[in-house]
Amino acid sequence: GLGVNGAMPHSIIKDDIGIYYDATCPSQLEKIIQECSYNKGEIDRAKRCIDKIKKYRLTKYNTTLQAFSNNLIHGHFNKVVLVVDQRLGDTSIPYGMASSDTFDYMLECAISENPQAKILIKTHPDAILGGKKSHFTQYYDDEHCQFLRQEYDPWSLFENVDHVYVVSSLMGFEALMSQKVVTCFGAPFYAGWGLTDDRISLSRKNKILSLEELFYAAYIDYSHYINPQKHEKCQIEEAINCLIAMRNSEI
Repeated sequence: GLGVNGAMPHSIIKDDIGIYYDATCPSQLEKIIQECSYNKGEIDRAKRCIDKIKKYRLTKYNTTLQAFSNNLIHGHFNKVVLVVDQRLGDTSIPYGMASSDTFDYMLECAISENPQAKILIKTHPDAILGGKKSHFTQYYDDEHCQFLRQEYDPWSLFENVDHVYVVSSLMGFEALMSQKVVTCFGAPFYAGWGLTDDRISLSRKNKILSLEELFYAAYIDYSHYINPQKHEKCQIEEAINCLIAMRNSEI
């Protein structure tokens, strides 16, 4: 569910250096990444988790399985680009070295860099379902840009787009898991490691990672999970299974 509506998370971060979404200073996650050297078993474990998350279409918010399909795209274009909006006031934006103006610039770049493409603009779920504001409310649909004002399953969006533009949204990492080209206009935790097209560079991020290495660092070594039924700590695999079961019982 939506955090803005009080839904409880299934994981927690414990960081005694900084926090993963604050690019202005180091974090425990960055320390893990700089020191990591994962073996084949760990890489295979990360890949299994990624594959299961994709198979069961788990995401940050699991309130909908409504699928997006290409027949919902207005007009015919040779390329489809997804621009991801975020909630106004999201802390990860200023700590990700961005601002509200960054969203305008990102959209301008998406249009100018992809002149023959359809630009899909995804409104944040908090703005759709939670009564909050996002950044692109002043824009309107035209022949090149199309707003997605319904809450679609992100994985179905990735299946219908070629390129994803983000500021600091977690959807950028989910798009990487879907093997999409991702351009970052902020500095989220997954940027700067050789996986994304970055418009902001951080000199302290000087290591090239595979997707599985970054997933293991962020989702397994850095994160702590809980089984909400048992009220006990658990491994990521059990948390994934809990989310699948809870969502299937509610949708």
